[in-house]
Amino acid sequence: METFESAYAFLLKRLAANGLKRQENQTLRDFAGEVDEKLNTVNMLKLTEKYERVLYRNADSIKEWKESIELWKI
Repeated sequence: METFESAYAFLLKRLAANGLKRQENQTLRDFAGEVDEKLNTVNMLKLTEKYERVLYRNADSIKEWKESIELWKI
């Protein structure tokens, strides 16, 4: 899970550096929806769903990581 967590945190930092910053009281899904709307994509929401599966449901992080590699190109 460490790789997925690190990559997701890095993505959030990159988005913030580009003017898309998550608010303190904003859920990850709400933020993902905002990002997708601004970038005209659905990848951030899909990534966030996979990240939440790893984080909250103890899903197999390696499997989720491999399935989401293409989504990182947002």
